[in-house]
Amino acid sequence: MIAANSNLPILSRGQLEYVRKRIQHLPPQSRQRNVHDAFLLMMCRVRNTSGAVLMSRKQMAAELGISPRRLSTVMTTLENIGVVRRERKGLFVTYFIDEKVAWEKLPGEE
Repeated sequence: MIAANSNLPILSRGQLEYVRKRIQHLPPQSRQRNVHDAFLLMMCRVRNTSGAVLMSRKQMAAELGISPRRLSTVMTTLENIGVVRRERKGLFVTYFIDEKVAWEKLPGEE
């Protein structure tokens, strides 16, 4: 069980399975491993009250060992499959776990 003050939102098994399958079925050129690793990193660094990822793009790229430009491509992939969303304020981008994945039930889930 996750502590109440944890920064990790509680995802249902169905929601995690949904994300896993979406990543698994990406075309090979999408570099599934980078996408998978970025998702796991975000889940470890997310504010549970808002879904905001508590790392900058530069920090995330460094942690994953990829360039910030490659991270942008990875995050666009996650955005396209409905896992994350981004908000831009000037030059700064904040990534969020999409509420539809993180806190709402998926179709067919009880």
